[in-house]
Amino acid sequence: MELYGLSSIKIFPSINKLDCPVEILLPIVHCEANFYLPIEVGDHLAIELFPERVDQAGFQVKTKFMRDNITVGIGIIFHKSINAKTRKGCQLPHDISLWLEASSLKRGITPV
Repeated sequence: MELYGLSSIKIFPSINKLDCPVEILLPIVHCEANFYLPIEVGDHLAIELFPERVDQAGFQVKTKFMRDNITVGIGIIFHKSINAKTRKGCQLPHDISLWLEASSLKRGITPV
């Protein structure tokens, strides 16, 4: 995410470290994974992330797990954007939308 100019604290805020209250939350609403080969503790895995907008309030991150350039598993995590106070759906934050757009174009946002 930092590659695209988005601080991880924007997606994974720690309540104890925030200077301001969180307005929008991005809870996981669904996940799934398929593993094609066994993996073991200590295996060195390469991970590729493929974020994608699902709609105005949600996105998914597909994750490919590889060992020695062989795909050993694929996972998908779905997030929905909700208002922290009302817990109702809302539009994705602007920074997240920029990250998703930049990721879909296969080029990053130039850091300032």
